[in-house]
Amino acid sequence: MKHKKPVPVEINKIVIGEKYYTCSWTGAISVIVLKIFNDTNSVLVEINSKKKGYKPFVRPVNYIFDNQEMAKSAGKAWEHDERKRKKK
Repeated sequence: MKHKKPVPVEINKIVIGEKYYTCSWTGAISVIVLKIFNDTNSVLVEINSKKKGYKPFVRPVNYIFDNQEMAKSAGKAWEHDERKRKKK
């Protein structure tokens, strides 16, 4: 079976208030898009959970997926980018 490369959602197809998936340190998580930043190709998201108290955070559009399996398979690349970003 051939590995399928994860394909993120295009920025012009993202709908505010809709549920998407993104990568995290523990796997894929469900998020709701609150705002789209076209100038930086990123989105403001909040974790989609019944528990309250999660703060919104910014995530690059490259790591917003409409499929949980795609978000899981992109996790290694996301971790690499996060470690590189934190070194700066």
